[in-house]
Amino acid sequence: MRRRACDNPLPEHGGEDCDRKDAGELQIHSCSAEIPHCP
Repeated sequence: MRRRACDNPLPEHGGEDCDRKDAGELQIHSCSAEIPHCP
C-alpha cells in the first residue's frame, strides 16, 4: 500500500483533485502519475 505522501501528492501534482477517501486505484495512479516510484 502506498504512503500518504504518495496517495496525496502536492496540489501542483493533482493532490487537491484526489480524495483518498473516494480515490480508487485508477484515480490514485492518475493523481500520483508525476510522483516517482513510491515504496
